[in-house]
Amino acid sequence: MTDKELRERLHAESAQTPDGFDARQDALLMRLTAGRAPARAGFGKRTLAIVLAAALLLACGAAGAAGYLGLAGFWYKAKPEAEGLIQSGFEQVGGEVGGLSFTVKEAVCDGHSMEVLVEVRGPKDIRVIDDYGEEMETLLIEAGNDASGLSGYRAASVMLEHVSGIGWLCAEMNSTRGEDGALLLYMNAELNEAVPGETVQVEIECAVYTPGDVQGMERGMLAFQIPVARAERVACETSADYDGWLTLTALEASYTPLGTELTLTYMPGDRLRRAEIQPYLLDGGEMLTWTGGMNREFAEDGSCTLTLRFDTPRTLPDSLTLGVAGIGTAWTFDMRTGEATAVSVKEVE
Repeated sequence: MTDKELRERLHAESAQTPDGFDARQDALLMRLTAGRAPARAGFGKRTLAIVLAAALLLACGAAGAAGYLGLAGFWYKAKPEAEGLIQSGFEQVGGEVGGLSFTVKEAVCDGHSMEVLVEVRGPKDIRVIDDYGEEMETLLIEAGNDASGLSGYRAASVMLEHVSGIGWLCAEMNSTRGEDGALLLYMNAELNEAVPGETVQVEIECAVYTPGDVQGMERGMLAFQIPVARAERVACETSADYDGWLTLTALEASYTPLGTELTLTYMPGDRLRRAEIQPYLLDGGEMLTWTGGMNREFAEDGSCTLTLRFDTPRTLPDSLTLGVAGIGTAWTFDMRTGEATAVSVKEVE
């Protein structure tokens, strides 16, 4: 992938980024054009993911300063109970690549999403850096086309390769330093379907190279298993009219402290037809928008089944309050009795 293609894909992504981030990344890519060796197939894709991840998780850059450098240090928002689901002490296969050691420090999977934290270490005389962070930027700018002075550095990266045969979307990647200076690489993946078993088999490609010498990249695999945290399930069948735009007929939530997979079935009205809707949940005074995993399927009778993922609201397992962007009425569903109560969105605001 060329730098021009990389910039075009960066702007095409829908990730929300802080003000000025796109401009800074464009400037970075332009400055590095002269100093980068031609990338091997797949390297541009990984680099793009890491650049986008920096935008999504800039708030996590201070995770080390908070004192906790595990998975929870990268979370923007999660229930405290979620930390109890984090697994450690994995038996892994592989992970020794290019003189560096890649070790799974912590991981968690709730059947719908997966998060992994990999620790990377090298010899004492080698400085291990991530493959497109601020330190890499500084080194490449200073070195220009001459990589001879960078022998004391190794750039390391990880890329998800296999998750029990299930498709996935790599939603987030980030890095930070451990208390002892080790490099910590974080990744978060949304799974395209629920994990069927009690464990998920994960394979990660680990890559190592000297900054400025991508052609000399070494690769190896790291494999391990994560126990799956089983979700609770609540459901109700009802009839709730959203101001004539649609009628909700069924609602199901599969949830853990890590997140909620929400499936709703509705019959669109004549004005809506097959247009997309943007559901949200109300959690006390907070509005929760969907975080990923959206999938729509229409049946022969015209009804639609929509599946999407949210942060887990505090109202579960008792109730869910579901609204739709642009519609003035939301509904609170009692997940125990199946009763539904209309709520004015203005009243909530």
